[in-house]
Amino acid sequence: METWKPIEGHSYEISNHGRVRNRNTRKVIRVDVTDHSYARVKLNNSRHKVHRLVGLYFISNPDNKKEINHKDGNKINNHVDNLEWVNGEENIKHAINEGLIITTDNNIVSDIYLSFKKGIDKKEIIKRHKVSRQMVDNIISKRRHRKFTDKLDLKIIS
Repeated sequence: METWKPIEGHSYEISNHGRVRNRNTRKVIRVDVTDHSYARVKLNNSRHKVHRLVGLYFISNPDNKKEINHKDGNKINNHVDNLEWVNGEENIKHAINEGLIITTDNNIVSDIYLSFKKGIDKKEIIKRHKVSRQMVDNIISKRRHRKFTDKLDLKIIS
């Protein structure tokens, strides 16, 4: 069941499903997506990341952790069941374990990028490297590792 709570200092409310609406009109407002793929909303001339609002209003934080983790790695899935408070170390460990970031050398990035350029299916690339679809998409779209993939493009051309 969707539950709504007023957002302090604003005439809006946030739901445990990650939706934001005007308290008076009950109209759900549109979210936009940041360069880093997080959903955000504009409230009274300031922008707020939706996952942080859900965390602040629906998830207890007895250890006063500073970051919100998306358990499934999908940054626009802001349902309360997909979010948890973490510290920086826990957040990075989760991202590494889920294949959302690569901490090894550039050989993996290179193989992912060049394999896709050669026409190899994303599912095969994901299986080969044991990384998430989001990580593969981030590499091939150059949202991550852009400096390195740009160098690969120069080598392909020459």
